[in-house]
Amino acid sequence: MALVIARASDTVGSLARRFSVSEQELRESNGLSDPQRLTEGLALWVPLGENEGGPERLIQLCAFPTLRPDEARPWLESGSTLALFAGRLGPGGALLPCADRALFDEARRAHCAPLLCLSNLDERGTFSAELAHVLLAKTDAWDALWENLQRLLAEWGCGGLLLHMQLLHPFDREAFCAFVHHLAAKLHGSGRALLVALAPRESEQDPDPACAFQDYARLGRDADWVAVLSYDWGHACSAPQPISPLDRVRSAMRCAAREVPLRKLLLGLSNYAYDWTLPHRSAGPARLMTTAAAMNLAVSRGVPVVYDAPSAASRFEYTDADHRRHRVWFEDLRSVWARLSLVEELGLGGVSLWTANFPNPMLLAALRERFTPLRLL
Repeated sequence: MALVIARASDTVGSLARRFSVSEQELRESNGLSDPQRLTEGLALWVPLGENEGGPERLIQLCAFPTLRPDEARPWLESGSTLALFAGRLGPGGALLPCADRALFDEARRAHCAPLLCLSNLDERGTFSAELAHVLLAKTDAWDALWENLQRLLAEWGCGGLLLHMQLLHPFDREAFCAFVHHLAAKLHGSGRALLVALAPRESEQDPDPACAFQDYARLGRDADWVAVLSYDWGHACSAPQPISPLDRVRSAMRCAAREVPLRKLLLGLSNYAYDWTLPHRSAGPARLMTTAAAMNLAVSRGVPVVYDAPSAASRFEYTDADHRRHRVWFEDLRSVWARLSLVEELGLGGVSLWTANFPNPMLLAALRERFTPLRLL
């Protein structure tokens, strides 16, 4: 694999000739829509032979169940596990399934272990502290939940569970630890794994309320792996900024490593971009888009892409048809490479990708070149 930064004079054709690859292969490898145009500063992957692979790491893929099997297939070939947000908490330990087993069947065929993802998302798709509190406060509901989980895990052939509970009340910290300990014992007793997703913190005294309910040390003892959600510093309602700035990701992973064994830690890998209308305070939430959509937008507007080295993220600005200014932040091949290098630098157990619902051939190529997926099947 070769990384090339487009110059102002470059076209798809000129780069294809320079590296002796076809124009179609170059476009498909980077998700490009324009048959010829590029833009200055765009980072491109040039496919040069087979990717060799590197050391084994756990490659966790996370997705909503809207992902189609044909869309999932390229990801599954490079993944260790596929975790679907396919179960929602109900009253009294009830579990409300919201997917079918087709994706899980596809995952098993690719030797990618299916995981059920259990979260405190409510019917609006929002993390609900109260929904989690109702469960945590009633320990008699834990066994009822396990019976429902066990039935669904067996029915769908899942090798374990991803517990993705976020934004809980700080006063539920002790109850959450006890619940995770209970769940881990049940899962391990049935030969299944437990993965826990935790919000990032950059110090043990991090004032972010999203972290207050999390006891990294205790949760890390019970879980087989801990996915640190090291992204969304830049999000739909924030000021325009990098989604997962490398300096902050490094701080979050180093902080986690002080309490959780390195082999258990998974670095959260974001796979999306945001387009903010300026000024952001009065313009409303940013628009979520794929990395390829961001790259193609820069090309269509003819604006240069600027790479910010400290955050290892790319940005550009443009003016829309209504004369409004926009700023887009996204993570290109340089960004992905820097984050995968951090996994090796710190000796982490692998990565947890959000989200496999978005295609990204460049990210897939980088994963295949840097790591060999740890197979649990």
